[in-house]
Amino acid sequence: MRRKRWGLALSLTVGLAFFLTGCWGQREIENIGLVIGLALDKGNGPGKIQLTQQIVNTITGHKQLETTDFYNLTTQGKTLFEAIRHTSNSTDRVPYYMHLKIVIISDQLATHYDFMELTSLLQRDHEIRRTVKVLFAQGSAKAILEKVSEKKEIPALNIWGVAKNDFKSSQMPRVVTLNDLEVNFTNSTSLLAQTITTVPSDVLIRGSAVVSGKKRKVVGWLNANETTGINLILGTDIGSRGGYITVPGQGKIKELVYEIRSVKTKIKPIVDGSNIMFAIGIETEGKIVEFRGDTDLFDQNAIHNADSKLEGEIKRLVMEALVKTKDVYKTDVAMFGQQLKITHYERWKKYRDNWDEQFSKCNTQVTVKAYIREFGARGSKLPKKK
Repeated sequence: MRRKRWGLALSLTVGLAFFLTGCWGQREIENIGLVIGLALDKGNGPGKIQLTQQIVNTITGHKQLETTDFYNLTTQGKTLFEAIRHTSNSTDRVPYYMHLKIVIISDQLATHYDFMELTSLLQRDHEIRRTVKVLFAQGSAKAILEKVSEKKEIPALNIWGVAKNDFKSSQMPRVVTLNDLEVNFTNSTSLLAQTITTVPSDVLIRGSAVVSGKKRKVVGWLNANETTGINLILGTDIGSRGGYITVPGQGKIKELVYEIRSVKTKIKPIVDGSNIMFAIGIETEGKIVEFRGDTDLFDQNAIHNADSKLEGEIKRLVMEALVKTKDVYKTDVAMFGQQLKITHYERWKKYRDNWDEQFSKCNTQVTVKAYIREFGARGSKLPKKK
């Protein structure tokens, strides 16, 4: 009986071994191109798209060969799929997108093409993750993937890392993914996305692209200060998670730098007949990290004076941002429509198909309350000048 059992167990073990031969979808790393970055530009010829793929060099380390960590492959076609298939004319490696980190889209494409149509392949391909980050370039997207930093890092990985620094800088919006864009376009909700440019020795992520949820394209650009203003309206829960504000000098305070710890914003729609006004209340806490001036910041009057100057600067930044987004671009990127939907659903329902246009006619009122909780090194005072 025991022999029969052992014989049966052995037979099952041998039989199952034929079905455990490893990964059926195995690909040799030498035969695939690990794509970590894509750059989309306007191609040569009507309707053509230029695609640049940044591929990790998997043969780096061979002593007999002089190699770099990556190489860029540029093709073009009327669609992304066509441009990708054209890579087979110049390389024996099959592009593999499971490790794709970023997609950079040039201003020429972003302002003229419907994003969902432009990136239909990226939304559908099973290899491409929904968490891939999307940035918009003011200029050539290809040039950005060719820019090697002084640290000699792979450009796509360097950009991927910098894009996550919104907790240190309010001059960039929170990073946007393929999934974020699709969700916002489905709901016809506009948003800000990160803008990237080249500088002499590196790349720079500063400012933002105004992406229309209804038009599904970029309709304008915000500079660093205007981006900070929108981030202050969104608060640290939705907008950038930190950053700093430099308050210009006035009186005994020459200049101070305020580091943002938190920003909480309440937007209250006030409906009066056919008129809509949004009351924006901003409350922020943080600390002074740098100060220039001849005053004692531990004096109560000096503290109130610093708070007041900070509140004035925050209000200026917010109003500057609202002028550009509401009056110039006629686009709601700070979820005003969402607040109207929550509190006055019937009124929002009336305007939802043309909300951005209606938003441009709304008035706004901004109040700011700033609380400076720390002054750098606690318990020490600046010596007075003699």
